[in-house]
Amino acid sequence: MSGWLARLVVRTAAALVGGPEVRARYREQWLADVEGAREVGLRPAAVAAGAAVAAARLAVTRPRWQVTPLGWVTTAVRRRYLVVQLAVAYPYAWALGYLGYARVRSGLTVAQLFDRPVDPKDLLVPWLPTMWLQPLVMLWLAVGGWVVGAALAPVGLALSIGGRGSSRWLPVAGTLTAAVVTAFAVGDLGAGLRLWLLD
Repeated sequence: MSGWLARLVVRTAAALVGGPEVRARYREQWLADVEGAREVGLRPAAVAAGAAVAAARLAVTRPRWQVTPLGWVTTAVRRRYLVVQLAVAYPYAWALGYLGYARVRSGLTVAQLFDRPVDPKDLLVPWLPTMWLQPLVMLWLAVGGWVVGAALAPVGLALSIGGRGSSRWLPVAGTLTAAVVTAFAVGDLGAGLRLWLLD
């Protein structure tokens, strides 16, 4: 990389950092580093690349523009979004846990459970509180509840834009939950499990 290109990289990198005073300070410092690089046995390209990496890290940790299109949305609202996504995902987690329980109790593999006439209702233990949710889970699986989570996923991404800390990761966690449930529900295992439970 020639000297003029290294200086261009440094000027561009400095433009990403902070306010006008901060940008001017970093630009001056990094340009001086590029100019003096050969004196200390460094290539100007390596110094410019280092400045670009430093600018990217500074831009992420201390953004020049505070993007808060939904900054007014409280953490409580974002937490409720995560709770809704977890509620949408719970029936699928229940069904997967029930499949594991059925495998242990019957001693059959997943393929054998799905192929043999093993009625999942015969494996229910009525005195276990988790089994009391079975009718609601069956209804949710029958109506394809995963679609609700998939439809709400873009909302979670939008909510994560304006947040910081937990206000950012709560909606992202909800969106990731929806993505996992959607992939499971439309996959072979999810479809087979749904047919086995609802049959």
